[in-house]
Amino acid sequence: MAKKGAVLAVLGLIVFVLIFRFVGTTEILSVLRNANPYLIGLSVFFQFSLLLVWTFRWQLITEYLKIGIPFYRLFPYLLFINFGDIITPGPRFGSEPVVAYLIQKNEGQKAGTVMASMLVERLYGLISFNMISLFSIFVLFGYMSVGLLNLSGWVLMLIVLSLMVAVGLTLFVAYIFYTENRGLTMVMGWAHRILPFVYQKFYKNDVRGMRATEVKLRKSAKTFFDDVLLLGGDPKLWVNGMFMSFAFYIIYFIQTFYAFAAVGIFKGLGFFFVVAMMMTLAELTGYIIMLPSAVGVTEILMISILSGYGIPLGQAAAGTLIARGIYYIFGLLTGYIGLIWVERKK
Repeated sequence: MAKKGAVLAVLGLIVFVLIFRFVGTTEILSVLRNANPYLIGLSVFFQFSLLLVWTFRWQLITEYLKIGIPFYRLFPYLLFINFGDIITPGPRFGSEPVVAYLIQKNEGQKAGTVMASMLVERLYGLISFNMISLFSIFVLFGYMSVGLLNLSGWVLMLIVLSLMVAVGLTLFVAYIFYTENRGLTMVMGWAHRILPFVYQKFYKNDVRGMRATEVKLRKSAKTFFDDVLLLGGDPKLWVNGMFMSFAFYIIYFIQTFYAFAAVGIFKGLGFFFVVAMMMTLAELTGYIIMLPSAVGVTEILMISILSGYGIPLGQAAAGTLIARGIYYIFGLLTGYIGLIWVERKK
């Protein structure tokens, strides 16, 4: 993961250099020199608050499943999950199995139960995000089409395609969760394909070891699906989880809003909704762009939407650099801190 983090850092640096060259170094630097440091600090504060809310949402589920990990010990694992999200291409799933293994090893919890808690927490986020995305696309085409006519056709196509992928992914995850037998069959089908390759590569032909691993995996998968069904049957937990999910995205929009306010883009409450729509659509592109955090495409889309709304190109680029710079740098640094803490626990 350290290598992936380094790759993302290099890609991000290249993107930032290209933005400077495209927009103009002098124009961007003149805006950045006059940026309000207090508003930048406020944006960083809300970025940190995001991680706290995310951890609280996860803790709702861990407490329900009687996973005895207090908030202060759960938080470093969340930092590591966020780090994995930042460096993972596509829908940004991928760090969960590693975190489940680490929690099992460090905290003595069942990996299947921990995995269930993380993926149900993800489902809360996916559903709330899809609802916000649908609303954002409705606003984009219904109320802001005149101001955004200079968005290119490929950008609009990318947005719609991304929404289709996001909704499809949510339905797929929900289908696996709520059809336990089929979901278990699907997971074990993947295992049947992967395990022989792993054992042939690393353990030669240890058939007995492979069968023992398969039995253990089936037990963990069964525990996972049992816990998911248990979580899905509690409406109060769903209400609380969805509330925390919407709170998460509101804070996310506020964090970005202050990043742009720091460079003088402040047009009242109406601009907050523009920021919310812009960040939702930018996040959507991450579902189909096979780059870590859709680096490059996200920034171009943000600048395109803002310039289409009438924001000067220099301000739009400077605000984007601050907002995304905070996202990348803060996420990578806190992720490494979480990783160090987790490694010390081992």
